[in-house]
Amino acid sequence: MTLVTNTDKKAQKAGGLCLALKGVPVKPTDDVDVDKEYQLIPIDSL
Repeated sequence: MTLVTNTDKKAQKAGGLCLALKGVPVKPTDDVDVDKEYQLIPIDSL
């Protein structure tokens, strides 16, 4: 799982964020397609 450090108060309240593609966490070993839209999701929502 890729952890993203974010100093935003909402991110800190969520306990951290991870990078996801269509709601599925992206692992550090996954290939990243720059043409796709990724989002940051709260770790505690997994």
